[in-house]
Amino acid sequence: MASRCMVIATAALVLALSGLAVAGEPAVQGTVTARFAASSTLHGFSGTAAPVSFVLEPSPTGSWGAVVELPVSGLTTHNAWRDKNMRVMLDAEAHPTIRATFADVAPDTVRASGRLPFRLAIAGVDREMTADVSGWQQTAEKVEFEAAFVVSLAAFGLEAPGALFMRVDDSVKVATHLTLVRR
Repeated sequence: MASRCMVIATAALVLALSGLAVAGEPAVQGTVTARFAASSTLHGFSGTAAPVSFVLEPSPTGSWGAVVELPVSGLTTHNAWRDKNMRVMLDAEAHPTIRATFADVAPDTVRASGRLPFRLAIAGVDREMTADVSGWQQTAEKVEFEAAFVVSLAAFGLEAPGALFMRVDDSVKVATHLTLVRR
């Protein structure tokens, strides 16, 4: 769940970098923080992912690309039992990271549409995703924005953890904050 947040954050970072650089310029350093929220038959809960740094690389065509990897071990709901079950569900031993891949990102298009496409890999399953972008703030040296999306556990072949009559819902809301800085 938190890994999905990192993916959103990565996507937001890609968008921000595109506003800072032009093809032929050096890469942009990005940082993403992520939050995730879900509900269950008993109550809602939320969590965070450890901040992750990444590099947004320009291409000769003026688009951008980046790979953001979020360690599953950095996801927490601050509940040891729930965190253990989350890591089992995500098969953390076999798949220790959640990866968001951004390719051919055109910053003007993303800024105008408010949508950022990316590829998300969770527990060995890849899916095309789109994040909604908001709160874009840009200076000559830095871009910051929010990116949010919803992950369906079933779409990634994941079975939501549960116990007795308690079951986690299929949808996990991910919200990220991206900061991109020219190196």
